[in-house]
Amino acid sequence: MSNDDQQLLMEMQRHVIELRRKYYSVPSKSRINIANQLYQYFDVGIKDVALLCSLIEAVSRSIIIHSDDNSLTVEEKYEKYRNTKVIRLVNLVFGIKHVNIKNELGIDWDFFKMSVKYRNLFVHEATFLNQEYSSKLISACEKVYKIVSE
Repeated sequence: MSNDDQQLLMEMQRHVIELRRKYYSVPSKSRINIANQLYQYFDVGIKDVALLCSLIEAVSRSIIIHSDDNSLTVEEKYEKYRNTKVIRLVNLVFGIKHVNIKNELGIDWDFFKMSVKYRNLFVHEATFLNQEYSSKLISACEKVYKIVSE
């Protein structure tokens, strides 16, 4: 992992924490203003990150519930994995597919995990994504999606 990538990940982590703190501590009127801005100027970067993370989650869950494990019905497996977090789902799929995360993704795995944090922040806090982060996060999501969907 390059120092630049490590630095960027640490910066993103601080940014997520800062945004979350900012959003839960401001009055509702301020949150409404931010939500209205987001609605008017929908940020392409966060939309792509949110969509890709959701696609990865849905495909991963489907692979798991339709796996060869016959101890449960598809419906029972769906209920079992319905609320499982996306990182856990992807790890399970990588296990099914015998994917070595470090060999296949390297630093992109860390950027994917950061993408999930931003997706969650967007979904629950209606936030913008720093444009300089978009390309790294989208690229990492695309790599994970490619592996999951192959």
